[in-house]
Amino acid sequence: MSFPCSGNTWLRYMLEGATGIFTSSVYKEKPLYEAGFLGETEDVGSGRTLIQKTHGVMFDSTFRHDLLDRHEFTDPARPAILLLRNPSRAIVSSWHLLHLRGKERHTAQVDHSTYNTTRFRLYVSEATSLWEEMATDRLLWGAGPLHVLHYEHLLADPARHLLECLQFLGVAVDEARLSCVLTHLTGNFKSNRTLSVDPFTPGERRMDSAVRRVTHLQTLLGHPLPPYSPED
Repeated sequence: MSFPCSGNTWLRYMLEGATGIFTSSVYKEKPLYEAGFLGETEDVGSGRTLIQKTHGVMFDSTFRHDLLDRHEFTDPARPAILLLRNPSRAIVSSWHLLHLRGKERHTAQVDHSTYNTTRFRLYVSEATSLWEEMATDRLLWGAGPLHVLHYEHLLADPARHLLECLQFLGVAVDEARLSCVLTHLTGNFKSNRTLSVDPFTPGERRMDSAVRRVTHLQTLLGHPLPPYSPED
């Protein structure tokens, strides 16, 4: 489970490479299937895939922001890997994703002039709330096994954190496959987007408060803390 553009597809690529087992998602994205994610169109309950990608309720306007509906949608008994990324980076990257089509939409960039629009201002406000709700819902309501992984940690030490994910999933380590995937880390969907400008207004830095609240919750529950500060 992750906010869009938090490294979910990249993690799936590494898990598939390390295990030889397909992964799937609730979205059945044709570009991902055509790019080699052959489990993408598998039903999430088929038992034929290792892990299933979801972004929770954020693409279903029926459930957004309503506490009771979100709780029912969360399916708290389901084991989960909660993949978190600095929201300022994830929000910009997901903004790019909304403006592109086809395979390149997971890696390409759009013109920075789109930041200076009312639509972007509204998106930042909504996305900040959705990022916090997604993280908080899983942290508070997850009754099943939960592994919290920060994208920045995965980026800095992929070998360690990939091994931790395999251990969480109960998959035996194939040293040959693991060695192979660690020498081919990029994959087709490892984005090289960088945040070269700060597109946020001072008022939009309220996402700093969202990061503080989620980080505090992780502290209380004993989960790994993010390597960034709210102001990053």
